[in-house]
Amino acid sequence: MTTQPTTSLYDLTLAELEAGLVERGQPKYRAKQIFDWAYNHLVEDYEAMSNLPAALRTLLSDYTKTTPERMQALAARYLGQNKSWRAAVVPEGSLAKAALSAR
Repeated sequence: MTTQPTTSLYDLTLAELEAGLVERGQPKYRAKQIFDWAYNHLVEDYEAMSNLPAALRTLLSDYTKTTPERMQALAARYLGQNKSWRAAVVPEGSLAKAALSAR
């Protein structure tokens, strides 16, 4: 049985992601590519990060998850269970601000 990652990508600072990638044998610069996908392109899964090697996308899915549970809970609470939603996350130091919008 595969265990799900407990750390959200959006809970990590750039420095923390860089350190985590280096610990796992990846180049530090990949963290900026990942943050670009997460914060500028708002991808919902790692497979959409097409400029990253497949092995790194697999490593990321084992290491972190892309959608923070807090954002999922907020979306359900404020937008309703039956609406689709989009999250925009803006990094601010070690924190992230999220804006939710219903479709």
